[in-house]
Amino acid sequence: MSFPQATGQCPIYYNHYNTGRPHIKNTRYVSRYQDIPTESYYPFGYGLSYSKFEYTNLKLSHIQITKEAPIIVTVQVKNNSEVAGKEVVQLYIQDLVANSVRPVKELKAFKKMHFEPWEEKKVSFEVTVDMLKFWNEKLEYGAETGEFKVFVGPNSRDTICASLELVEKSS
Repeated sequence: MSFPQATGQCPIYYNHYNTGRPHIKNTRYVSRYQDIPTESYYPFGYGLSYSKFEYTNLKLSHIQITKEAPIIVTVQVKNNSEVAGKEVVQLYIQDLVANSVRPVKELKAFKKMHFEPWEEKKVSFEVTVDMLKFWNEKLEYGAETGEFKVFVGPNSRDTICASLELVEKSS
């Protein structure tokens, strides 16, 4: 659920299409409101907690993914507080170049985990080619070779990022 800052922002959602226009102030052709922020009050996946979590050390097992060889994405998540808590670790993917317009981010996986005070865990996700597929303009469901970004974080805004590439076969 998203909470817009003004009714003129509706509908507002995290996986919008990229307009190609920047959010830079004092620029003539921009994609933003002049009087209010473009973003919603809270990003998609946002949640309040008495615990504070820190995400570090995002790693990919490989930088190239194929149909035969998925990749493993790992991240270190630490509870930086004296209070035990639960955290929803979220994985987003962005297709940088495609024949059809693609969203700026898409939620592809998540894990809800319990952390004791000051506890640190390694969280892993398996990224497969099926996670990169979409319906193209010919109404065919498939994945296109090219560059992708992987984002991991507590919500759609506060993420750390790594890049990968979908190739036909392993080299």
